[in-house]
Amino acid sequence: MSNTEKLFHIDVETTGTDPKENGLVQLAGIIEIDGDIQEKVDLLTCPFPNDTIEQSALDVIGKTEEEIKSYEDPQPIYRELISMMDHYVDRYNSSDKFHFIGYNSRFDESFIREWFRRLNDPYFGSWFYWPAIDVSNLAAVELSDVRHTMPNFKLMTVAKELGISVDEDKAHDAFHDIVITRKIYHLLT
Repeated sequence: MSNTEKLFHIDVETTGTDPKENGLVQLAGIIEIDGDIQEKVDLLTCPFPNDTIEQSALDVIGKTEEEIKSYEDPQPIYRELISMMDHYVDRYNSSDKFHFIGYNSRFDESFIREWFRRLNDPYFGSWFYWPAIDVSNLAAVELSDVRHTMPNFKLMTVAKELGISVDEDKAHDAFHDIVITRKIYHLLT
């Protein structure tokens, strides 16, 4: 039985906002065990053929449809992710899981759950404790006294309000965003 703290900070980029209609194109994360970074991952995957690709989403992530369709098929990316996670947790042991950590984690978690389902794997929960840890909720508590002065509660805005330097040009790159999310998480916890 494991008593170590296993954190998987995760961010995704997608072709829209509906996990049932849109697809996953980037999954980035940082695996941290007992405070030490073990592994960093930045995976690009093409959407499934029937996924809706919204131009507004492409504009946000700064990619073209041709570019994301050139990414590797989901199956080998999924296998790479599973193989990596298998080094750190025992999916068959309910006491040995990752804490899923994200900014607006419900969004990221819902897309990854759906991605697993489309890859015929209904066992997303074998890897992660529920509920996910949402860094935006932690930040909401910390910034409640100044929230009314903030223009929005997007990741980069929150990071700047907390004194964390950001590269606005890299916003909506999942790896850059998860590095910022992890910094906020550690600052607030």
